[in-house]
Amino acid sequence: MAAAAALYAVSAGLDILSGIYGFFAADTANDMYQSRARLIRMEAEANAQRYMEQSRAFIGSQIAGYAASGVKITGSPIDVFAESARVARANVAAIRAGGAAEALEQELMGQEALAGGRASLIGGFAKGVGQGANAWSSMDRVSNKETIRNAQNPSSSGGGYTDSTGFNWSGSGYSLGRSR
Repeated sequence: MAAAAALYAVSAGLDILSGIYGFFAADTANDMYQSRARLIRMEAEANAQRYMEQSRAFIGSQIAGYAASGVKITGSPIDVFAESARVARANVAAIRAGGAAEALEQELMGQEALAGGRASLIGGFAKGVGQGANAWSSMDRVSNKETIRNAQNPSSSGGGYTDSTGFNWSGSGYSLGRSR
């Protein structure tokens, strides 16, 4: 029975270690997701800046082309340039919003990983405590069986079984005297 108790104790320790490992693995996964989110935000901002620069360059080249040809820029061409600039700003906002949404998704995945890690940690400790209780219970059952066996089969010297309080259980009745 002591072997069973030892196995329960080892199992309890392994369950606790498994919970701790699960927590640290989830923490590492969360760090990875947070890093991805930062990279996605930086990439979206770089793409937005690049798009805005390209749009400005395109509009500038159109204005320069009109000016080089000697055409006065009034009316309809100015409206076209203004509309192009408005569309460029809207596209830049969409690029940034897309990056922010993708980054938020990564951050949420990291938070889910952390929640799973916490659950793993708590579950590992709970399971370990349960296994420890089983080990304790197993050892207690062994002790109870020995108590019953000693009470039923007192020694030939008449000592019987004395429990931890000093109560002497002998085979022919019991006495409150301390054992010798």
